[in-house]
Amino acid sequence: MDVLLKFAAFDLDGTLLGPAGDVLPGVSAGISRLKQQGLRCYIVSGRRYYRFLALGLSGRVLAEFEPIVLLNDGDVVWDARHDSLTVLRRLPADIPERLKAPCPHFVVEAGDRNVASTRVAALRFAMLYGVPRSLVAIGQVEPDQPVSTVVAFAEASKVRDILDDVPCRIEAVRGTEASVIRPSGSCKAAALAHRLAVDFNEPDLRHVISFGDSENDRCLLRTSGHGVAVLECDTATAHYADDHLQIPLGSYLGRLETSHLSSLSASFTCEHVDSWSVHEF
Repeated sequence: MDVLLKFAAFDLDGTLLGPAGDVLPGVSAGISRLKQQGLRCYIVSGRRYYRFLALGLSGRVLAEFEPIVLLNDGDVVWDARHDSLTVLRRLPADIPERLKAPCPHFVVEAGDRNVASTRVAALRFAMLYGVPRSLVAIGQVEPDQPVSTVVAFAEASKVRDILDDVPCRIEAVRGTEASVIRPSGSCKAAALAHRLAVDFNEPDLRHVISFGDSENDRCLLRTSGHGVAVLECDTATAHYADDHLQIPLGSYLGRLETSHLSSLSASFTCEHVDSWSVHEF
């Protein structure tokens, strides 16, 4: 069954952006074409807020997209109209306290603030993510501040032992002894489905064409009306998409007529949709 496309969802790194963080050739013009065809375009990224700001995307680029930008795989929303940040899904408030003794060096990301437990943690965090040390405060997060992410400077196995009864997701940072702690069930597809349901009363992602390249895009590619894996996408992720591009994204968008895409339907449902909720703790 053919389904009218109304929305387009784009990952950032490796999809819209090249290795240097620049918008890939032809992409801006291609997104303008999608808008001319009546689609609303969204950024749905795994980047955290400060790393998103570090890209320095111009107002002209951002103007091509809806003002609501989904970050942290959808756990955090930045509203470009008001330059405001909202943490939709948070970690349990007691995680910093539980880490303090067995794992003293960590950084808490709370809204638009990065707060380190020690000077050592602040320095390691700045070096790890290439952010100015001045953007990392040292101290404690207020109890009412929603915590979206914690970066602990300890092996993931140790952090899992400390937080073994806490509902969260713990991932090792490749090539380091750092671990990233995020809310369990973080999912781009579930977050976008929530946003479209709230703003447009959409029941699912059947009216979405999505673009991505890596593991955290798989659910979005699979559950959208039409999922497109970009040229440099890894092979495993490409299996989740309806199309795997053999040309650059800018070239594809430059010739895409969404009305010509047929047999569009959301054949799969996201396993996280039912459990995904705002302000989980």
